[in-house]
Amino acid sequence: QRERLGLLFPQVVRELNATGRCSVPIDEANSLDLRSPVPRSPAARPFQAHEVPVLVAKVGEDVLSRDRAVRQLLWHVDGMANAASVARASGVDLPWAIDCLSDLAFLGAVRATDYYQESNAYALTPRAALLA
Repeated sequence: QRERLGLLFPQVVRELNATGRCSVPIDEANSLDLRSPVPRSPAARPFQAHEVPVLVAKVGEDVLSRDRAVRQLLWHVDGMANAASVARASGVDLPWAIDCLSDLAFLGAVRATDYYQESNAYALTPRAALLA
């Protein structure tokens, strides 16, 4: 039974990551039906080191109490420093920081924006009217 269970886990993980749902037949009479309770954020994608994390929602105390790296990272997320700078300032390895920020983006708590530079040219688009 353990060997069979070990074969089911990769399928479960793959389907949950892809669609947020999973239905795996166990035997003739039983199946494993799972659904992720967390709504998938359409803006969630892996962070890049040059992108700037911006906090857009409050992170729950349950997340903060469990994960020290997230707590350290959020202390330095100010909407101006890129992910590499946030990782450096918080003392967290960059790959770990990118994973944490990507998870927070998946939960809808953080969004990635471009790094602002005064030498770049910025202009409003018609979509700016949607903010009002």
